[in-house]
Amino acid sequence: MFIAVVRDYVDVLDALLEIPGSAHGGAFGYNALHAAVRNGNSAIARRIMETRPELAREEGDDTNTPMHLAVLWGKIDVLRSPVMASLFSLLQLSKATLMSLEKF
Repeated sequence: MFIAVVRDYVDVLDALLEIPGSAHGGAFGYNALHAAVRNGNSAIARRIMETRPELAREEGDDTNTPMHLAVLWGKIDVLRSPVMASLFSLLQLSKATLMSLEKF
């Protein structure tokens, strides 16, 4: 799934999302949602969040979640979709992340 997202293979991603338990991990401990954030692809991020919301809480080897990376990489547009916005209220964000978001 990670590689499908990195390469923007939406049809492959959709097929993998239908398979329960399909692998979503990639380089540096990142998952498919990390990759969607990296690419700035809101549509793919939304698809992943609709079927695998638990990926938003997974940290990479650097202990960053997809939301942390969106802020660090200046890709906060990915977080502005309704699904991602509602996720903000469910997840606990660090004080540093919240302060970074206030700058935008």
